[in-house]
Amino acid sequence: MRDRLIFTAQLIFTLLVAAFLVLPAGLSISAGVTVNYFRGISSGITCNGWRRFSISMPAPSGCHS
Repeated sequence: MRDRLIFTAQLIFTLLVAAFLVLPAGLSISAGVTVNYFRGISSGITCNGWRRFSISMPAPSGCHS
């Protein structure tokens, strides 16, 4: 019983740490590709600024540079 409680506590802690690492990264990525940061994804997606990354990655199919 004690081992199961320790495992559960460690799992919850690990998931919380992972959420605090992944969630801000996802929000940052979504903010970087939106037309209007304050309106969010509903304002539309843009490819402006893709040239900064074009050396290391090919442009997405909808982006024309």
